[in-house]
Amino acid sequence: MPGLDEPAAEEVYGFLHNALLGRTDSPLRIQRLRYTRDGIPRIAEVGDAEHRGEKFVMGIFGPCVKFGDYYIVTVRRGLKHPENAIRVYFKEVVDLEHFL
Repeated sequence: MPGLDEPAAEEVYGFLHNALLGRTDSPLRIQRLRYTRDGIPRIAEVGDAEHRGEKFVMGIFGPCVKFGDYYIVTVRRGLKHPENAIRVYFKEVVDLEHFL
């Protein structure tokens, strides 16, 4: 979680992970998600200053066990209210990269 010290980042990440995916935190952290929306290729990367006009990307979460979807949390979408995160449907996902 960019911009937060480590203890706070872990706490926020764990809260969002549980709120969005309904399960405890995973040791695998997603750094970059490539997907298509309306036929347009898109890339979301943690730390990006801008993503689709939604400002700073704070985290990418997924896959959701039930549907296989992913969620992009930005400063504007999902940080305070996880239900507002950008949902990327399973069929839209091209590939992803984890933090090493």
